[in-house]
Amino acid sequence: MSVSKSAEGGNRTRIIYTLQVSTDSDSDTVHTPPSSPTQVAPEHDPQTEEDETQQATSAKTGAQTKVMAMDKDEVPYFQLPPEFTLGLVWSNHPGDLQLQTYFNPKKPHLGSDFGVEGLQPVLREMEGDYRFILTDSKGRFYLYEEWDGFLYWVKSRELEYMDTDVQKVDYIVCAIGDLDTERVFRGNHPADMETFANGVWVSA
Repeated sequence: MSVSKSAEGGNRTRIIYTLQVSTDSDSDTVHTPPSSPTQVAPEHDPQTEEDETQQATSAKTGAQTKVMAMDKDEVPYFQLPPEFTLGLVWSNHPGDLQLQTYFNPKKPHLGSDFGVEGLQPVLREMEGDYRFILTDSKGRFYLYEEWDGFLYWVKSRELEYMDTDVQKVDYIVCAIGDLDTERVFRGNHPADMETFANGVWVSA
């Protein structure tokens, strides 16, 4: 006679031991389980499979996903994949983004100066014009010129056809000298007065 025992649950490996009892008339001998238990392939778990698929997808697209991070003082900034700035004069490191100077929401900051909600840095140019690439809570992008203190909304229509924020940042960096921009004033944001239709910006 054989008796099978299994440990089941979740996605754990089931271990099966076989207990054999001899029917020899002279003695009842019990054979102990083998030292190396038989391992059975884990049962199919749809939820686990779905989680693994989502993790794999995230790993592939993570570099294209908008990630809002905070420095040690809880000042937010747009975090890019580390490899994004390799070979560039732009930095995404929180220590280079002048977070306390321009973006601390606990004191007057650029966002409040221009009336732009959620304004935070993406990149800062580390030589030359020392410009910033910024974004806001509505997903718009901006250029900020440190030397003149002007804020410009990037309205290049190419951005409207891009799927991810990282693609948009990459385009802005590559086309930095040829972007279509419009100056932003407090209480007068050009994006609030225009709408994108049929491939062009028109008055709303």
